[in-house]
Amino acid sequence: MNRFSAPAVLTCCFLASFLVTDCQAQPQKEKRQSQFGEIELEGYDEGKSRHSTNQDQAIEYFNKLSAISDGLAQGSISAPESMNEDILFYLTGVYLYCAVNSGTCPLILDAMAEAETIRSVVSGSVECSGLKKFWKLWVKNGMEDRHKYLVKTAYMRAHNDFNAKERPKYIKCDDLIKGRMAGMSSKEAFLKQRYAPGSAAKESITKVAQLLEQIKAKRINVFVATGSGS
Repeated sequence: MNRFSAPAVLTCCFLASFLVTDCQAQPQKEKRQSQFGEIELEGYDEGKSRHSTNQDQAIEYFNKLSAISDGLAQGSISAPESMNEDILFYLTGVYLYCAVNSGTCPLILDAMAEAETIRSVVSGSVECSGLKKFWKLWVKNGMEDRHKYLVKTAYMRAHNDFNAKERPKYIKCDDLIKGRMAGMSSKEAFLKQRYAPGSAAKESITKVAQLLEQIKAKRINVFVATGSGS
C-alpha cells in the first residue's frame, strides 16, 4: 500500500503570517449566489467546534470507511453512516489547508464522494447530503474567500482551472453519483469492482485516512495554519 506523499501538505510550518479569525458563524440560514447556483447556507453550532474532538471523529470515520471498502471488495455489503457536522466542518479546514499548499486538493473530495457513492448504492437511492452540507459550511464560514486570498501565484492557473472544470461535479454531486450508478447490474458486482485493492476509489479513501492521521501526528491545526480559526 502506497503511503500518501505530499510534503507541502504535511509540513509542520504554520502559515502564521495570516490573521487568525473566528470562522464559526452564529446559527442562521441565508442564501448566497455563486457560479454554481443558489445554495442555502446553514450556520455551524459553535458548541461543536472543538478541534481535537472533530479531528478524532474524522480520523475514525475514514478508518471505518477504509475497512468497509475492504469488505466491499470481498463481496460483503455494508455502508458508512452519513458524515456528521463535526466531521464535515473539520474537513473544510483540511481541504483548505491541502488546497493552499498544493494548489488543488481533489483527493479530499474524491474520498467524500466515495462515501456518498457507497451509501447510495447500498440504499438503492441517490443521495449526497454530506457533500452538500460540506459546501454549505465551506461558503458560510468564509473558506471560499480565504482560499482565493491565500492561493499562491504558482498555483493560480491550476486553482482556477480546477474550480471551473472539475469542482462543479462535486458540488452537483447528485449527478456525479447517478452517473456512477447508471447501468449498474448488481450492487455486489459494482462495489466489489470499484473498491478492489489498488483501484482509484479505494486509494482515495486510504490516502485520506493516512493524511488525517499524519496531520494529527504532526500536531497541525489546519484552521490556525490557514488563519481561519483556532
